[in-house]
Parts: sequence; structure tokens; C-alpha cells
Amino acid sequence: MIINGDSLKCVDKIYDRLYEIPKIKYISVYFRRDDIPSKYKGRVAVEELDRLGEAYTTDYQLILYNENKEEEVLVESANCGYDGTGPYATDSILQILDIKIDYDIIYEKKKIEMLEVNQYHDLGIFVSNIDKPLIIRAKFKSAYSKWNTMKKLFILGTRGVLPKEIENRCFHTSYNYLFDKELENYKTNNLLIIDEGLKRIGHEGIEIVIEKILKDNSFEYTIDEY
Repeated sequence: MIINGDSLKCVDKIYDRLYEIPKIKYISVYFRRDDIPSKYKGRVAVEELDRLGEAYTTDYQLILYNENKEEEVLVESANCGYDGTGPYATDSILQILDIKIDYDIIYEKKKIEMLEVNQYHDLGIFVSNIDKPLIIRAKFKSAYSKWNTMKKLFILGTRGVLPKEIENRCFHTSYNYLFDKELENYKTNNLLIIDEGLKRIGHEGIEIVIEKILKDNSFEYTIDEY
């Protein structure tokens, strides 16, 4: 699979094709096009990159592999957007796919080959603006299931920034140290502020709706009162 497009377009394409992307076990990232293995060089689409001058040769390329390396996703031009050559789009894609690594290495190393990674499709939500705030912890089988569930849950209200003290108190994983490195749009843990209009169905009614969404989409979840 090849996903191409300047800057942040490839991030949107990843979202659109999440259901097609296999479970990822290895990644390679190349800052310079010259470093890309020869077998890929004829497959990368250029798409108007001539106008970017140096960006034509310094342009983040991301390759994702499944465990057996039989399926791969080649993402070109995963830069920072607006003709920039930072790895913002690369970081965004890794976080959309729930690949948990120290994202700083993408910028620092410039060339990463066959790095073994893990995906953790976890979601934490603190539900506020109800009589008794709720703590949701859920696990999913794929990034597609997770992000699709988030869309459904946030129909109930507004997505907000989760205070750090609540995150530290309520959500614990093996990768807590990465929470501060996550981009705002792709946080593992989030705040859901219930809409005023929905408060009329009461605390129990809201919890029933949330549990129905989680039951239909996740493979493991808990709902606790704060």
C-alpha cells in the first residue's frame, strides 16, 4: 500500500484507510530520499515536490511492516506541513496507529531501519459535567476500532484537555512516560465534557449510553466513578 501527499494530506489518508492497515510490528523512517532502500525508490510518487527544492531530497518517508514483513505501508512526504521538513506528520501517523515509542528519535536520528515497535490500542476518558464523574478505561483490537469509538463517545459532549493531576491519578500504563510526548489530537487519555442538554437523562442514563458504545466496540473496558 502506498499513501502519498504533501505534508499533512498523508495523515488524513491514514485516517481514511485505517481499516486497511495491518497490525504493525516494524517501522523504518528516512529523512533523505537517497537513504530509502532501492526496492522502494521506483514506487514513491513525487506529486509536485519539484517546487519544494531541497524538500525533494529531504523528505520524511515512513514504511510500516506487519510481523512477517509480508504486508507493508509506504507513506511519503510525512513532514510537518506548510512545506516544512520536520517529522510532525510522521509523529502524527505513529500516534494514530497507537505505536508507542519515544517520538523524539524520529527527529534526532533521521534514519531508522526496521525498529521493532508495539501497538497499544488503549483509551482513557474522564467524563465530567455530570453528578458523579466517570473514569473510562478501554482496550481495542485495532486503531480503527479505537478512533471510531472515540467519535461516537464525543458526540455526547466536548473534548477537552485532561488535567495532568487527574491523568496521573486515574490512568496507568507501561508507557505513562510517553503521555507528555503525545500530540494534543492523539492523546491516549482525554476529557469528555457532557453537553448540558444531555444532563436531563441523568447520570445513570449517560452511563448506560457510554457502556453500550463500549460494549459494541471494545474487547475490554471498565467504568468507575471518580
